[in-house]
Order: sequence, then structure tokens, then C-alpha cells
Amino acid sequence: MNMQDVTAIYKMLNWENPDEIQLEGLKFAKKIDDLSLLIQPPAPPSVWEQCANILSEKSDMQLKPYLSQLLEWLQDINWPGAITIAKRLKTYSGEGLAIALENAVKSTQKRCLKMSE
Repeated sequence: MNMQDVTAIYKMLNWENPDEIQLEGLKFAKKIDDLSLLIQPPAPPSVWEQCANILSEKSDMQLKPYLSQLLEWLQDINWPGAITIAKRLKTYSGEGLAIALENAVKSTQKRCLKMSE
């Protein structure tokens, strides 16, 4: 799937579209193998909720490589899809999430220290 196809799918997922178009977009988006393309995609925020819905259906194993990116989505709980992602991560099993969270906290602490210098 090339980037033009992905961009067309993003347009279909827009919540301003009729339900039929969004459903068709969901069908295509579920076939995207690179889940990073669905994590706060380079598309209007009106697409993010549908992307979060797709991600929330993925298994823990499928999400594991993307945990850090998913945690970044939670930086602003008002962002479309953030609550959906938070609910999905709440059901994540295994220590992978704890490790990703610990790394995110350490990274944030380092940034804060650099900013205060």
C-alpha cells in the first residue's frame, strides 16, 4: 500500500463524511500493516478517532512495537481518540506497557531538565 492509498483512506475516515464512506474507509484501514500510520496520523484530527478504533481492536502482540507512540497520544486526553487508546491500554497485559511508560517518564524528565538549564 503506497502513501497515496493511505492518504485516500484517511480522507474516507474523516468523521465529517457520511457513515457509509467512513465504514468503507475502516474496511481499508484495517488492512494497513504498519500500525504507525494509524497513530496520530498526518491527517486532520477528525480522522484520529477512527484510527484509534482500529488500533483498539489489535492484539497486545500487534501493539507492542508501538507502545511508546500510543502513550504519546495520551499527552492530551482531549485529542480525538485519546480516550479510546487509554481504554485499550488499560486492558494491555504483560510488562511491555510498564517498560514503555517508564521510558516515557524518563524521557520527559530529561527534556524538563534540559529546559530548566
